Amino acid sequence: QTRWIKENINGKPKNLFLGLENRGPAYMNRLGKNGAFAIATRTRSTFQLNQVAEPLIQYGKSLLDSQSVKLSSLTDNRFTLNMNAYQELSFSLARVVYNKKMHYLKIGGSAKYFIGLGSGYIVNNGIEFNAMGGDSVIIQKSDISIGYTGGTVLERFSRGIYRWALPSVSEITGGGLGWDAGFIYEYRPD
Repeated sequence: QTRWIKENINGKPKNLFLGLENRGPAYMNRLGKNGAFAIATRTRSTFQLNQVAEPLIQYGKSLLDSQSVKLSSLTDNRFTLNMNAYQELSFSLARVVYNKKMHYLKIGGSAKYFIGLGSGYIVNNGIEFNAMGGDSVIIQKSDISIGYTGGTVLERFSRGIYRWALPSVSEITGGGLGWDAGFIYEYRPD
């Protein structure tokens, strides 16, 4: 409903963040009576739109209704766009180390390998343009930086054939290692 959405018109830049996470396949099994191990995969993608000039948002909204486009030029149209995608392979171990009466303690950890699938950015410090109605734009000056990773994963994605599977070694655009460690303590008076 319209009342659920309120515009924050205050003259300050706006930000947007979208994230997508796909977990699995994964496998877990017990190690004896008090332990377990797991192997898991996860794919994460993020999309960030930062420091978007408020006049640019207003202009974008006006383009949704072609009858309301009245702007012929826009001087404040800055924004930054970042996109990243990676996969994670992890191996985890956990074990109950104390389980007596009122106290229960479990510890665990994960070793991870991160596989870069792709990354890109656009930094727009300003474009001078004139809008010719609702369907044409003449760009006069621009101050834009663009960067992206190459690789066949992005090409497959753009062709719509992206599989939620691990890439081949030649498609990996970067990698890294990481780890997590943690514990669970429960107090059980009853």
